[in-house]
Amino acid sequence: MGGGSMSDALSVGVLTHREEVFFEQLRVYLARTRTAILSAPLAWALLAYIHGANVGYGAALTWVASIAAIDAVALIISSRFENNLPRPERYAFWRYRQHFLHAIAGLAWGFSVFFFVRPGDVVAELVTYVFLVAVSASCVTALSPFRTAVLLFTVGVWIPPMVMMGMAGDVLHWQLLLGAMALLGVQNLFAWLANRQLLEGIEQAVSNRRLNEALLLTRDELHRANRDLEAKNRELTGMTQRLRELAMHDDLTGSFNRRYLISQIEEEIAVCARHGLVATLLMLDLDHFKKINDEYGHLPGDAVLREVTEIVQSTLRDSDVFARYGGEEFVAILRMTGSDEAKALAERLRHKIALHVFQVFPERRQITVSIGVAEYQIGDSADTWLERADSALYQAKASGRDRVMVYAQLSLPVQSGSVISFARRASSAEDSEAAGRVTGTE
Repeated sequence: MGGGSMSDALSVGVLTHREEVFFEQLRVYLARTRTAILSAPLAWALLAYIHGANVGYGAALTWVASIAAIDAVALIISSRFENNLPRPERYAFWRYRQHFLHAIAGLAWGFSVFFFVRPGDVVAELVTYVFLVAVSASCVTALSPFRTAVLLFTVGVWIPPMVMMGMAGDVLHWQLLLGAMALLGVQNLFAWLANRQLLEGIEQAVSNRRLNEALLLTRDELHRANRDLEAKNRELTGMTQRLRELAMHDDLTGSFNRRYLISQIEEEIAVCARHGLVATLLMLDLDHFKKINDEYGHLPGDAVLREVTEIVQSTLRDSDVFARYGGEEFVAILRMTGSDEAKALAERLRHKIALHVFQVFPERRQITVSIGVAEYQIGDSADTWLERADSALYQAKASGRDRVMVYAQLSLPVQSGSVISFARRASSAEDSEAAGRVTGTE
């Protein structure tokens, strides 16, 4: 992990929870160490100045140099931590090395009594003790991330004075010794409480950070999953649309298929019955189509069906429905259209198809269609309406093909130019008789 960033060291998956807590503990410890060391020169410079006149500035500078050297080493080492993060297995080494430096620093502070206190100089002794109390107390908070650090430093500070107090042997020094021991206990008790509170805060902070990183990872995974799901939904929607298109359309011609046609006829019947509207069916059939398949094959026949579909669809309105009914038969639903308008449209279609040059044939070949026309009548169902259109188509075929026939509720057939209207009889005998009387011209 050397040379890495702090965010790298704290990233989930690099450190375990325990290692991350230890890392934070060590980081706070070293950061507070730097703060304490940077403020220490004021204390040891002032103590050396106060005692320098009595013991000589040479002795004072010797003590200052020793403690300054220890603090300088501790400062350099603690500053290197965040600039060159160690690996988790090295955390303990950094901790114990810093503990050792604090123990040496505590002893250096404690040995100030042997540098600055002359036998019998109680005032100098008490002044030095005041400094030691202040220094040891202030470092309790700085070193509280590890209770061992507080213990080593405070014991290092107070061991030399306690030795001096014990060597003096008078009541005052015995009292001071008891006070120093009590102070040492209180300081370490306070350090234990501060350490526990700090660790609880670090544990909570680490848990929150890891939870937040886990939530961020989960959010990113959810975003990726949502994007994947959206892509799959789009794909599924496209597939559904294609399936719907396939379910509605004829594979060969691309027009609507019979199933869709029946559903549209039923809807048109409901609309016409509810609102009193008109609509007309056209049923188209290619004349002699079997002969085309026999002479040229089914592929050219399929091409003819596609071209006829294109001709009809280019002529119809967008609101109209054109479908392949079966084989070479097609049906168109002409909405809002009566039989007269439908008859005129059917004639245009018949002429366009008859004049069309089909590229599939090696020579020019005319293809004609017969068309039956049937207007919606009240009470029609899809079957009866289609039957009437089919009857009209049958009459067109029976009358010579290449013509348009309109089914009308008339008692007698009526000749009308190239279009012959007729009445479908109730019996097959009547149909035959009527068919024999029907004539028409192109």
